[in-house]
Amino acid sequence: MKFLTKLIIKNLKLTFLVFASFIFGAVFFYYQIFPFNYKTKNFLKSNFSFLVKKTSLAQSIDSLYYKINLEIFDLPSKSRYGGIDFLDKNNLIYVDGDGQIFLYKIDQKEFIQKKNSLSKKIINNRKNFINYYPDQANNISLLFNIKDIHVNEFNKKKFIFFSSNFFDEKLKCHKINLYKSQISSNLEIEDTKLIYSTKDCLKKDLTPLIGFAGGSSGGRIFKLDEENVLLTIGDFSADGVNGPILSQNTNSHFGKILKINIFNSDNEIFSLGHRNPQGLFIDEYQNIFSVEHGPKGGDELNIIKENANYGWPFATYGVNYTKHPKYNNIYEKTYFWPLDINNTNNDFYEKPIFVWGPKYAVSNLLVYSGKKFKKWGKKIIISTLYSKQITLLGYSYDEGKVYSIENIKINKRIRDIIEGPSGNIYMMTEETTKGNNLDFPKLIILKLN
Repeated sequence: MKFLTKLIIKNLKLTFLVFASFIFGAVFFYYQIFPFNYKTKNFLKSNFSFLVKKTSLAQSIDSLYYKINLEIFDLPSKSRYGGIDFLDKNNLIYVDGDGQIFLYKIDQKEFIQKKNSLSKKIINNRKNFINYYPDQANNISLLFNIKDIHVNEFNKKKFIFFSSNFFDEKLKCHKINLYKSQISSNLEIEDTKLIYSTKDCLKKDLTPLIGFAGGSSGGRIFKLDEENVLLTIGDFSADGVNGPILSQNTNSHFGKILKINIFNSDNEIFSLGHRNPQGLFIDEYQNIFSVEHGPKGGDELNIIKENANYGWPFATYGVNYTKHPKYNNIYEKTYFWPLDINNTNNDFYEKPIFVWGPKYAVSNLLVYSGKKFKKWGKKIIISTLYSKQITLLGYSYDEGKVYSIENIKINKRIRDIIEGPSGNIYMMTEETTKGNNLDFPKLIILKLN
């Protein structure tokens, strides 16, 4: 009996030591006492929340006209990209970068995962791309995903659209695809159909210095009319400096905004000369606004006109990245864009209506039409990544000029922004891993009392 008691005590001590070692080790991992990466933090936050440092956002922020309240909720996925939109006034849909689909119930304030999704298709296709291109595994894992979603009615039927990267296994090259699903009366998403794929397919040696430039893919979707959507497609850094010029090549769909018929898949180039159009919005007057990433200091706000040429890469107000290891080092430490050294070529192309300086990074935009923030009526609201803010631009429709600007700090990388049916503003942020703090993705709602 004494022997059995000693054995039990010994085992209890051993169990305690193992558990204590795990706890201390986990704390060391999380607080980066040892140099472990963000995936360890991710695991700990998901499974051992009592170990994780609590970070919080301000619950209200001041703007010029309003004290704005923030409602902040954790997103149910940490996958980058994806998008948010409304199925109806009570249900927001969130699709993560892997293609998982979640409904957010406005009244219940909770996410519910839907069984049907694009995740298997997206993840398996991504894995095949990585197997073909293993030295770019990190880039592909981060940047090969669902790019955007869009919900709208066409001829009294409601559809949801998804844009995504796609790897063609037979041709060994990658494209941008657009998918469509009809939404049933009980908010079920029916079979997803491919309605568009870029007619040209990019090989892995397109930009040898950069590799897979999935961050320059565009992918925004917006309804144009009862039969067509517009889809933005970036140039994947094929810009005449890091690879061939695609934006000015009318035989290529890259670096363009496309018009796509959602019923018969007819498509055509709507505008060209784009670098990486990240945001797209059509207002009640059918003005088409787009924001796009330029090179350093060249992010633009444009009004898109059919058949217009926006100049990239021959025209920009930005300069080359001077210390970026992925860009052509022939131009390192230069303060110009090699194809527009004096920034004067814009005179020959459609000019932007506004340009930002460096470290801004536009993501999406909307023109506010709700009744909650009345003093924001008809203002262009732009979300950003690097600068972690929204920007309100007053725009004169008569003169075609921006007349006011207000920056409102959110302190989160904002990937998507939409106006809700009630007039509140909804933002989807994304995970960041910069420095010692891991910032998990959120759904943030801007509202008034």
